[in-house]
Amino acid sequence: MSLNPQYITGLAEWAGSFTYSRGKNGLTLYFGIKSSIADLSTLLKVCDFFKVGKVYRGGKGTLAWTYYRVNKLGDLIKIVAHFEHYPLQGIKQHAFQIWKAMLVCKRRKLPKDKEKCQALALELSKLN
Repeated sequence: MSLNPQYITGLAEWAGSFTYSRGKNGLTLYFGIKSSIADLSTLLKVCDFFKVGKVYRGGKGTLAWTYYRVNKLGDLIKIVAHFEHYPLQGIKQHAFQIWKAMLVCKRRKLPKDKEKCQALALELSKLN
């Protein structure tokens, strides 16, 4: 059974993150949803819905968790398209807009966009 797209948006509002990491090659953008291992089947359905990303597992016992993550730039476009069509309604909408602007900068690869992307990363960090 496929998940309702609005359910996925609600799930992201509750447990999702629009984030990045810094590395030697600059910023890497991520979309992820983290939950307890009890929600593994749901996150596998999310992965199947988008047809991109991976589901990871970790921890043991009551601390076991599962995490759906997308980090390839081309795949993140599918994530953006979803949230533009089924928008977030809460405070995560602002984080999504900043993160989406970062994605645009990363995809253009212009020298001036590197500084803009760094400034957006700082703004996104302040939200978390």
